Amino acid sequence: MAETKLIRDHHLWTRDTIKNVSGDVTLDLAGDLTIDVAGGQATIIDDAGSGDPDLIIKSTHASTTQGPSLVLQCDEGNGNEDNDILGNVSFIGKNDNNDEYTFASVKGSVLDASDDSELGKLELQVTTENASANIATTGLTLTGSSTNDEVDVTVGAGAASITTIAGDLDIDGDTITSVGALEIDPGGALSITGQDVNIDATKKLYFDGGGIGINTYIHEVSADKLEFVVGADEMLTLDEANQRVTIEADKLVYKTVDGTAKEFSPTDSAYAGMILGYTALAIDAGDDSYTTTTSMAVPHSSLQVTFVAPPSGKVEISVTVFVDTVAGRPLVFGLSDNSTYSPIDFPNADDVTNEHEVYTGDETDEEDVTHQWVVEGLTAGTSYTWYFGVKSAPTAGAYVLRWGGDTLGEYGPFIMKATALPATIYTG
Repeated sequence: MAETKLIRDHHLWTRDTIKNVSGDVTLDLAGDLTIDVAGGQATIIDDAGSGDPDLIIKSTHASTTQGPSLVLQCDEGNGNEDNDILGNVSFIGKNDNNDEYTFASVKGSVLDASDDSELGKLELQVTTENASANIATTGLTLTGSSTNDEVDVTVGAGAASITTIAGDLDIDGDTITSVGALEIDPGGALSITGQDVNIDATKKLYFDGGGIGINTYIHEVSADKLEFVVGADEMLTLDEANQRVTIEADKLVYKTVDGTAKEFSPTDSAYAGMILGYTALAIDAGDDSYTTTTSMAVPHSSLQVTFVAPPSGKVEISVTVFVDTVAGRPLVFGLSDNSTYSPIDFPNADDVTNEHEVYTGDETDEEDVTHQWVVEGLTAGTSYTWYFGVKSAPTAGAYVLRWGGDTLGEYGPFIMKATALPATIYTG
């Protein structure tokens, strides 16, 4: 062992440096050990290149509250001030140019030194590429809150930094905020389980198809109205207030169980065969009748049908009524657009070509007579009300039309209906 020299300076004994000590050295103190380094550093060096030294702080007694502590204390004597740094743990190395860098550090500081309002701050820092400057950037900050038992945490530095969570994320709060657009890009399916998903009624749920997401979305127009917009067009509206579903499209396509595509459209109309309007008078009610005259007339304003024209603009109108023959004369049925007889305007204005001879009986004939009209050129989506007209020429009273009944042996109801036709009608 090298020479040991004790130096007395006033009342403090110091010992000069000891070099070349072989073996272990143990200081067994009954009290505290204070090392007072004035204007310098205390350095532990391993010059053997063995990967040491290790600084071990070891406690040999059981503790349920606190184990050994590494304390970095900054005592200015008169108290600290806001933003005072209380201590650093630095990890220093060299780059491949042999320049010394602080590659990582842990820094503790005073955020607020006010009495009874003390707040602390802890930062984890690493060096990021920044020209040639040796600058540590804070990547994790723990900040004491002015609310008791709350700590605010900031993760990352810069909006483009990436935070990776290897396991599950458990959030006990109830709000996720973002200064800009928030994108969730999962490697698999995105599932939301356990609770309902609520979207602010003033907001829209967008679908981004090739960058045109601003034009395709679902939104709640009002408390009872939901709208689906595709490519800026309102394609589907669910209106609970009016009990209405509105589809705004040139065609509605559906597939049958065998995979055959069907359309509701002007060109290939699945409306064809759909009953658009239906009137049935005097079902299980007192019978009624009308005696024909030589002029076209509407027997009663209730003998009519109301319908909305299909996309094809073509309909079939049919009438069924019981006919009792008095004299063998032609019986003519017609269609009127008014309860006072006026021929409908299809295909031409006040077109009498829709007045058809439908029956000629003799004095003993009586039977149900059914007749159909094919009418084209209607405006799709327009509502029409057409009335049944009749005459017998040249003899008035040649027929009695009868309908209804509530006793045995009377008549069937008067029936008038409108049926949709396809856009293409084969005419031979």
